[in-house]
Amino acid sequence: MIARYFATEQAAIEELEAEAAALAQKLEELKEEHGGEEGLLEAVVDEKGDIARAAVLERLLETKGDAEVEDERRLLTDCLDLLERESAANKRAKDAQKELEGKSLRSTAS
Repeated sequence: MIARYFATEQAAIEELEAEAAALAQKLEELKEEHGGEEGLLEAVVDEKGDIARAAVLERLLETKGDAEVEDERRLLTDCLDLLERESAANKRAKDAQKELEGKSLRSTAS
């Protein structure tokens, strides 16, 4: 039913999900490139192997004003931006999915 009556809404959700996946892939690439032992992101990769937003924020605060770690700060800022954009895209997709489910339920109840 969704594919037939709500194709536009479903396509928008899929686009948001693809955006979130692309951002997650960029984060994964950064982690692989810089998250290893003695990498610039080593301090922000958690025990699960994910880049932790809280750790990124903490590290940015720790290194504020330290010119010797400018490359690390730039990379941390990029990571934070990607994390926030990924989170926003996931939230928009989830909200759109809930809205679509509501529309679907209302149309079947009619």
